[in-house]
Amino acid sequence: GASAGAGRPAARRPIVGGNWKCNPASTAQLPELVANFDGAAAYLDACDVYVCPSNLHVALVKDSFKPGIAVTPQNCNFGGCGAY
Repeated sequence: GASAGAGRPAARRPIVGGNWKCNPASTAQLPELVANFDGAAAYLDACDVYVCPSNLHVALVKDSFKPGIAVTPQNCNFGGCGAY
């Protein structure tokens, strides 16, 4: 027989992500930027959390986030810090 969920797509898990817009201007500011995501760990049972630092910063911070927060690089722009 047909299952109760036949024909319905599986529920999608919400994703929350943030990128750094090529910030910070100095690596000395990395710990403060990483700390902004500490509170997100409390929501990992309800959604996936991704942080997208610039390629230049991934290796410096990838092990600094709370467990379960995923790190993936973002692209960069020649325009420097801020949105482009």
